[in-house]
Amino acid sequence: MAIVRDDHVVKSMETRYLTYAPGESYIACQDVDFGWTMKKTLEFEKLWRKGKTLHEMSKHFRRPPVEILMIAVDRAMLGHIEEREGGLLGECLSKALGHTR
Repeated sequence: MAIVRDDHVVKSMETRYLTYAPGESYIACQDVDFGWTMKKTLEFEKLWRKGKTLHEMSKHFRRPPVEILMIAVDRAMLGHIEEREGGLLGECLSKALGHTR
């Protein structure tokens, strides 16, 4: 599903929520899909705990790596996932590269 930029929506958001002059605002990540079902969110958390890499999860969910990064940031901020060996790379890739904590 392609995400289409809607200039009317952008202008409306600028007027309501942003303190910058209209036309002087940039809204980041307009092309990133932030939506996840709870089932997929829990599946992400399970894969995270197993040490799956960002790339592996991207392939698994058929989503771009940036969307995996965003769900990881969200779940970490909310305390649903913890720091892990290999960090964002994941335990598997970290070990393959010879990284240690």
